[in-house]
Amino acid sequence: MPNPLVTTPMLWKSDINPEGFAQQFKYTFRPFNDTDHTVVDGKGGKSGAEPGEPNPFTLDVFANLAEFVYDTASPQNSFGKGTGNTYTKNDTFLFVWQGGAKANFDKTTFLQVAPTFYFYSSTRNADFNGTVTGTTSNTYTGMPGGQQTGINNLEIFDIPMEFDWVMADIPFRVFGDFAYNLQGAARANAAAAAPSGNRPAPRVGGQDIAWQAGLGINKIKKKGDWELMGYWQSSGQYSVDPNLIDDDVFDAHLNMQGPVFRAGYALSDAVTFNVAYNYGRIINSNLGTGGYGGTLNGTNSSPAEHSYNLVQVDLNLRF
Repeated sequence: MPNPLVTTPMLWKSDINPEGFAQQFKYTFRPFNDTDHTVVDGKGGKSGAEPGEPNPFTLDVFANLAEFVYDTASPQNSFGKGTGNTYTKNDTFLFVWQGGAKANFDKTTFLQVAPTFYFYSSTRNADFNGTVTGTTSNTYTGMPGGQQTGINNLEIFDIPMEFDWVMADIPFRVFGDFAYNLQGAARANAAAAAPSGNRPAPRVGGQDIAWQAGLGINKIKKKGDWELMGYWQSSGQYSVDPNLIDDDVFDAHLNMQGPVFRAGYALSDAVTFNVAYNYGRIINSNLGTGGYGGTLNGTNSSPAEHSYNLVQVDLNLRF
């Protein structure tokens, strides 16, 4: 299904369409619904009330709940855990609880905040690829040669925010996102205890945070429209799920930070030309840059990405 959540590429790659169930609730409050106002005559006296324009302010309160099938594993044994290195291979689910509010000041100006909590089931016996070879096979290390896609010790509290307005007939938006892994210290400790390739991962609990903040100008809706966007993003090694993040930023690696710039122009209603630039630098050089790897390198055998400049040019056809 199309992603039903309010989110950003810091946590979710935009073209991932999850499978599972979702429930949505929305209610709109109109606290200022008195549309009468008093008219003052030329002598300073009140001449009565007449209908006025309705106050445009509304408050949308919403909730999004999701139960996504994150990974399926086969064969499965519903009656026992198995012995030795033979484990029950349970399906892994991603559960999401999201609540939020959107204050609409008029048709083009709004402020939206959507606190969200992510947690997983059956992470011990299934990793992103559904393979199990031992008790530590899916314990995330983030180190070259080690496990870089494990989802153990992830309980993420996330707050995406956005403020939109129009100035000189041009839409503007300020946006941001802040994520904190409540199990970040445990994830770091598990990484230090697990096999980690070239060198042991130190117990670093300070990399349990990811955040971004930026500005967008204009929007693309039809031929001739253009859009500019720039933001800063910092993603800690133990902060978010490395399998879901956007691989256009930091090549889908963590323990990275830097600026991102994007520009787009609609050649027609269906064809858009885009250019993106991303500069990434490692946050803590004592750690790897864990993640599944995108364009620049692969997952396990690749070295840590200490810094890079990446320019991407693409042509999108919508039909």
